[in-house]
Amino acid sequence: MVQAVFIIGFFLLIAALMITRKIPTFIAMIILGIGIALIAGVPLVGKNEEGTQIGVLHVVLETGVSRMGAAISSILIGAWLGKMVTNTGVSKAIILKAAEFGGDRPLIVALAVMAAVTLLYTTVTGLGVLIMVGTIALPILLSVGIPAASACCMFLFAVT
Repeated sequence: MVQAVFIIGFFLLIAALMITRKIPTFIAMIILGIGIALIAGVPLVGKNEEGTQIGVLHVVLETGVSRMGAAISSILIGAWLGKMVTNTGVSKAIILKAAEFGGDRPLIVALAVMAAVTLLYTTVTGLGVLIMVGTIALPILLSVGIPAASACCMFLFAVT
């Protein structure tokens, strides 16, 4: 019970540091992985009865990095593609046309964006595509006057 309280407190502390931008998310995730394992009582280096390594250095750092490789590369590529779409002016042109089309009909624009995202996600998936599509769809929804929380929920519903 005490460990659970410490883990939740540690998580809230790291989350607060991320929210206030004191530490970047990537570093915070590493700190969380190591910190939660240590609070839970996992040794830094250790082996179980079968001789399998169970320590934090092996399981959390070594194995964890290899398991997160695909997600990390998807984040980098998706962010890069989203930035390219933004820098080339493609997203700005799309957003302006959508805002112009929407005018006083934000519901129609929202439904059209949701339909487009839903159709897009029937063929492509992945974190990288999610980031790239989000850099276009969310500003469109915001530009026609939809509140940010509603726009995010609509985007997530369309993706799923």
